[in-house]
Amino acid sequence: MDESREAPVADEPRLRTVDEQLAIVLDGIGTIDPIELTLMDAQGLLLAENVLTDVPLPGFDSSAANGYAVRAVDTREAGSDNPIVLPVVGDVPAGASSRSGMGPGLAMRIMTGAPIPAGADAVIPLADTDRGMARVTVRRSVRSGECVRRLGEDLAAGATALRSGAALGPQQLALLSAIGRDRVTVRPRPRILVISTGGELIDVGHRPAFGEVTDSNSYLLTAAARDAGADARRVGIVPDDHSKLLDVLETQLLRADVIVTSGGAGIGAFDVVRQALGELGTVEFTQLAMQPGRPLGFGYVGEHVPIFCLPGDPVSSL
Repeated sequence: MDESREAPVADEPRLRTVDEQLAIVLDGIGTIDPIELTLMDAQGLLLAENVLTDVPLPGFDSSAANGYAVRAVDTREAGSDNPIVLPVVGDVPAGASSRSGMGPGLAMRIMTGAPIPAGADAVIPLADTDRGMARVTVRRSVRSGECVRRLGEDLAAGATALRSGAALGPQQLALLSAIGRDRVTVRPRPRILVISTGGELIDVGHRPAFGEVTDSNSYLLTAAARDAGADARRVGIVPDDHSKLLDVLETQLLRADVIVTSGGAGIGAFDVVRQALGELGTVEFTQLAMQPGRPLGFGYVGEHVPIFCLPGDPVSSL
């Protein structure tokens, strides 16, 4: 008889699905109170406010290319076989503190980012001219608005720049700085403390004797939590000793938003973890319909600090 095909024992508890367990976890875990940080300190965090812009972006009509500011109507007859020549009456540098002006049939040299002079409505790029100084030869026509970044075309004053929940990456930080925000309200990284339990464990750097195992779980889980965006650190190894585990947990509670342990979650494991947790809070140990990683403990200790009790096998805990 193929033992792998034996019917399950009648009183064997039903395995909980991963989706069911995930729903339980998400339903019970709240959010961390938001804090205000400078832009660079907020990188990688989630925005906890809707950010409106007080100013339009761009703040003025500006050139999108190095070239010549012109009136589009003055170039309508220009072509490669029929270039036109316009007098150049001045320069408009980037950072100009006042707006220049020009009349019909004229041109002004202009830099990328410089304000469009009054009277002009387009920019002809340098590549389409002879780059003249006193007079410029234009080899094609331009349409009104060409190479011009209009006032407020990216964001109008009062518009929402970023919504609450946005992840703050390089582009988002650039946008915030462009609208003049140097501080934002964000959700801080959750502080996750990782504890490996087991009397057989020794720390990295020591040669294991017979029956001993070098701890890898705390490194594995701390790195995984950091990859997920948490502020995670190793607490280290705690032996299968009720009082020592209890002391470590009580000491670390004030420093943690989440605690993760590995070892002692399986049915056949010593119940040291369960006993200690029973004195500090309420943790449910269950069996999930997944392999590896079937045994899992989840609950709360102390002042409602979530705790995950993972299996001791590295693959299962990951």
